[in-house]
Amino acid sequence: MMVDKRSLVAKLNLSDTTASEEKKKEYRIEAGKAGEDLTQSYLDKWGTIYFRIEQETKKLPVWVESIGSKRPDFIAFTSTPSEIIVIDSKLHNTNKESFLLESDEIIKYEKLIIKLNEIGFIPYHMFIFPIGGMAPNKFFCLTLDDFSNGEETLIDEKKFRQVKKGCVFHV
Repeated sequence: MMVDKRSLVAKLNLSDTTASEEKKKEYRIEAGKAGEDLTQSYLDKWGTIYFRIEQETKKLPVWVESIGSKRPDFIAFTSTPSEIIVIDSKLHNTNKESFLLESDEIIKYEKLIIKLNEIGFIPYHMFIFPIGGMAPNKFFCLTLDDFSNGEETLIDEKKFRQVKKGCVFHV
């Protein structure tokens, strides 16, 4: 029996309009957890002092909600006591040449950095995009500034900022 490869691949494509919103949401959650797990493995290998922020709880901490911010995946500490690195892991939301983040999401991250700065920290915000699959020890790294200054694009009537993929880092 001959199998039509296109229709077989189409069954796997969750971005297809026939895929249920529920399945897409499940996929995004699982992809997010996988990205966080890979990022945590990098931090562990480097001996980073950090804590992973619980993402399962739907309720945001009061201070995060009060400033209209987002909850990061990790907060890491450097050798300088007042410096912290806020880390978000993203295993999805890419296109072929660039990484995309919704403009509204970027504004929320910016509010978090402003608040951390106001309370005396020197905060940095980085996004780690694990490659995963056959290259689990490789990742892309971008900063909030990269996205804030990224090219604005409109997709399905939503504003995004896109940033070209840069160099690949190795753990």
